[in-house]
Amino acid sequence: MDSVLVNLAAAVAFAGPSLALIHRRTAPPAALALAAAAVTFAVLSIRGAAAEATLEVTHEFAAFVGSDIRSKQFVVDRATAPGWLGPGIAALWTAAWAALAWHFGRTQRPGGPHPYLGPLLHCWTGSAIVLLLQKTAAPAPLALGLQIPSLSPFAAVVWPAILAASLRLANQSSRVIPFVLNLSLFVSLAHLPLAFVGTLATRGAWGTYLDVRAIDFIANPLTQVPVELVPGSTEQLAWLVWVPQLLVWPSISMLTAGGLGFAALMARRQAGA
Repeated sequence: MDSVLVNLAAAVAFAGPSLALIHRRTAPPAALALAAAAVTFAVLSIRGAAAEATLEVTHEFAAFVGSDIRSKQFVVDRATAPGWLGPGIAALWTAAWAALAWHFGRTQRPGGPHPYLGPLLHCWTGSAIVLLLQKTAAPAPLALGLQIPSLSPFAAVVWPAILAASLRLANQSSRVIPFVLNLSLFVSLAHLPLAFVGTLATRGAWGTYLDVRAIDFIANPLTQVPVELVPGSTEQLAWLVWVPQLLVWPSISMLTAGGLGFAALMARRQAGA
């Protein structure tokens, strides 16, 4: 039961801020859900006060398993910390967003006049919190982004933020090209910091999911040949940080979250026709 509750609270913590940013009517229920999640994390923090927490951080990539190419989990970091610290950080961050969400419900434009401001704040602070939770050995659903197979831990924060920006842009724009250009810029702003921090983390041995030094033997999924990587090399960063964060995940975000925003834009235009 505890596992289900933690997973549910983590999902609310990651998606709740973006739900609050979509419209002033969605902000009050998001605030209540975020407050409940913050209480859950506070209880976890109190319960873990006398214990030490450990967390094994893994990074998934294609590799040879025997003679077959499969998605493989590489261990990239192991963290230990006081058991209260990770849930305590999550409680504070979620409580802060609960207060902001409640404020958004009382304003005409939740998250500020520009459609970028609120979602970008959620995206950047959420990504930073995920990294901090990994270093403080927080419960896996929090530190590893709900542990959804084949997804980056940051997707649980970044994708809802991009969806909120997409829907906000769709609500404020009546033309397709400006919508696409503005959303493309937002998606770039959402992912660029992860590529930058991943470069520093790998070169500086900082740990976390973005430190990929330990992944030195992968498979090219297109040519099906093995690829040996020198730790900290440009080739390693290109394969494991730059291409995923600057090409793969932004493309997926544009097709999914951007597609939903585009559908909302078309529906609004059709209703006004």
